[in-house]
Amino acid sequence: MPVITVFVTAYDQFAIKAIKANAFDYLLKPISIKELKQVETKLNKAIHLKKNEEVQKDENQKKIVFAINNSYIIENLDNIIYLHSESSYIYL
Repeated sequence: MPVITVFVTAYDQFAIKAIKANAFDYLLKPISIKELKQVETKLNKAIHLKKNEEVQKDENQKKIVFAINNSYIIENLDNIIYLHSESSYIYL
């Protein structure tokens, strides 16, 4: 996965440079909790999409993506013998 950069600064004049440097996001100090949570949500979605793209690229192996503790695990379906869902849990 490529490096993801979020610029955090008190100077808004650097925003154009950040955009040109392909910054993922740009936060101005003082940072509000709301803004920080928005960046976190955006980042989690981007990571999830990237993981799904990686799974789709490998057409020879069928895989499944599981969200676990603010992270994602990709598992080959051939390695899964049993799958059971109960409430918000999945047992493999």
